[in-house]
Amino acid sequence: MPRPIYLGWNADTMKQAATILLLLLAMRPAIGQDILFKSNQSFTTEQMDGFYSSFRISGNWIIYNGADYKLYGYDRLTQQLKWTYELNRKSDIAPFVVGEQIWANAKDRVVKLDLQSGQWLKDLPIASVDTEPFTMDGKLFCTGIQDGGKIFEFDPVADSVLWSRFLAHGSSAQPFYLKNRIVANAEGYRWLEFDYTGKYLSRNCDVETSWPSDNPCAKSFITLSHDGKEITEKFAAALGLGEASRFYLPHKTFLICEKRLVILGDGLKVLLNKELNDVSDELLGIYGSDIKILTANDEKVWIYESDRIIEYNYKLKKFVRSMDLAEWSPHQVTLDHDKVWLISKTDGLLYAISFNGVK
Repeated sequence: MPRPIYLGWNADTMKQAATILLLLLAMRPAIGQDILFKSNQSFTTEQMDGFYSSFRISGNWIIYNGADYKLYGYDRLTQQLKWTYELNRKSDIAPFVVGEQIWANAKDRVVKLDLQSGQWLKDLPIASVDTEPFTMDGKLFCTGIQDGGKIFEFDPVADSVLWSRFLAHGSSAQPFYLKNRIVANAEGYRWLEFDYTGKYLSRNCDVETSWPSDNPCAKSFITLSHDGKEITEKFAAALGLGEASRFYLPHKTFLICEKRLVILGDGLKVLLNKELNDVSDELLGIYGSDIKILTANDEKVWIYESDRIIEYNYKLKKFVRSMDLAEWSPHQVTLDHDKVWLISKTDGLLYAISFNGVK
């Protein structure tokens, strides 16, 4: 009787498959990881516990909030340390650069520092700034904490708040500063509209806010596109999108969740709607994973997920390459032209790693 032929897996076929997989991975385009910069702080075990740290790249400066509760100002070009400031706070919200000043969240207050020297200038009359300030006609608009989560207009000459409106937990979300109105988050998918004098705009009310307010009327949508169009739950569901992070170019909106990458053009025209495993088989697509778009241009998009950067040519619908950052255990990651800047959770230090390819 002829011996049956077994077509399943055995030890030999598994070894062969593993060898083939390693060869295929070796053939994929690789990115070198030469260290171009490493900060020279030394943190204690106590400082590394409950790890918080952040950095911001702005103009010619890199502002780094270390695990030792200090701010460090580095020259972006020379990468030389120019100054150190005792902030007495460590935070995942990086300090903001406002003109020639730094606004940094200290304990129960915001400190204003000189950008060039790191010298303290003044304590501001707000408890925290949580989103990137926007400048219009010499005034600043931002969200933060001032007797609760609020949006406010700030006069940088008088160092005073001109008006504020309550947003609750929505103050942690970046508002949309449009030509004739501000659209600010009021928790979840509820949004409030204001003009630039702080007046509520109650156009086409969808829902009411869940707290006492001068204006209980709110709009209901997930986010706005680059051209101010509302992306509703119904529209996102039709595209197969879950909870998504966003990135904007002047004429494109990028939305990415654990399952899909969507690119919208003007008027919510769908330019691309692709499952992540078709973008790259290295994207895990795990629910709750920290997936986001680091940057994009008119041809490519750079995606970060689970300690890995994926470069994808969406114009050609083609995977380009990947960069594994697992050895660094990144806490925060920014792609800056030919460098990847990151804070490592291993030692808490700020690094710049070579990355040849963003233009």
